[in-house]
Amino acid sequence: MRQSGPWEKPARGILLAVIVLATSCLVRNANGNIGNIEGIDGNAAHATLEELSGERYAGRITGSAGNALARGYLYARLEQAGFAVSTIEFSDRVALNDGSAVLEISTSGSAGSVTACAYRVDFREVPRGAYDGGRADGPAFVLPARDAEFPRGSVLVVAAALYRQEAVDGWAAAGAAGLLVELSEGDTSQRPLWAGQPPGTLAVVRHGMPVLALSREAYARIAAAVSAGPVTVRMASPLRFTDVTGTNLLAAWNGDGGAFTPRLVVMAHYDHVGTDPDGSRFPGALDNASGVGLALSLAEAFARDRVRADVAVLFTDSEESGLAGSHAFAAAPPFPLTGISVVNIDMVGSRADTTYSVYSSGGQASVLLGLDVEKALRAAGIKVKSEYPVPSLDHDPLARAGAAAVSVCEYDTTRYHRKTDTAGFIDPAELDAVGDALYSFMRAHLGF
Repeated sequence: MRQSGPWEKPARGILLAVIVLATSCLVRNANGNIGNIEGIDGNAAHATLEELSGERYAGRITGSAGNALARGYLYARLEQAGFAVSTIEFSDRVALNDGSAVLEISTSGSAGSVTACAYRVDFREVPRGAYDGGRADGPAFVLPARDAEFPRGSVLVVAAALYRQEAVDGWAAAGAAGLLVELSEGDTSQRPLWAGQPPGTLAVVRHGMPVLALSREAYARIAAAVSAGPVTVRMASPLRFTDVTGTNLLAAWNGDGGAFTPRLVVMAHYDHVGTDPDGSRFPGALDNASGVGLALSLAEAFARDRVRADVAVLFTDSEESGLAGSHAFAAAPPFPLTGISVVNIDMVGSRADTTYSVYSSGGQASVLLGLDVEKALRAAGIKVKSEYPVPSLDHDPLARAGAAAVSVCEYDTTRYHRKTDTAGFIDPAELDAVGDALYSFMRAHLGF
């Protein structure tokens, strides 16, 4: 990792900031340092998220050209702000939508028919279990109980109440040709990526039994058709698990000019879930171009104000496939994580009236940090609550490695992992308020 060099002459923007400083509100901290309390520009953060959720980034899935473009954009912005930037590569295995998605239901008899189900309406792919695409044709069999016997070669139709991931391998071993499972939550318009592998490991890919998820309505229709007479299913999953290289982006602000020993890490994941086989994308504006936009604005504010403390900014990759980027960073950190404070930003600024959460994994240091962040947000008029233990965000691997780590999240699920997660549903004024609160907190936390 490169270290920051000596400060250069202030750019024109810095000179303007100095002029503004003369007439703006000043604060003096316990160390006697006077600093400008100019905050975060929510419109600038919004412009960043609008850029990253745009068409040319194609959903930013790890290993893709769009993901690399997003990383290059962030790299350039951070270098322009004066950070020393480096990349950290790691191995990952992701579920790409590279095949065809098919579900046809055929009935026999005098009133026989063939019904083509609609992808993203009636059904979607299932990465959980890492069954790698494939096709199946066979008679439908509605499973009456989890351990019920069925004819080999059947396509099992499984109610949500009976579905357990640990049962799937047993059904495959017993001769199921395919699996149609009713969704218990979420819907078919969503695009998940995590295959259910243990933290910090690669998914173990399985072959030979395609798995699709059904909407509750489609499940009811197919189950009713089976009860009325023989039904044949033709199905294909678009999933293809592929080994890729993930890349974290680490930026160092060497505020004291000595050895880089950060006391604070600001982080956000820049990846998302990519595209469908027809090329239509999942923009990922809220998840998580919003967090990246705000984290970048915070980084630029530290540089703008020449904060005399070491700060790291970490943009992780592969969050969507099991926190892989965060786990990779925590497994081989370029600086000790013990005693460092970490603020991860994941989904902020939704126009929905959603209460913010400050998540931590538990542990005294992380819980106390979370309570301090909650207090700062609440003082700014933001509805917020602390929640722990919540291990399913990027703060968790760093907390397990010794950091005090939290995630700030507005978990609005209305467009989560959907093609409707676009920039128009993110509020610049809310980004401004949240950014100002976090920046004030971070400066106070660092003693500046």
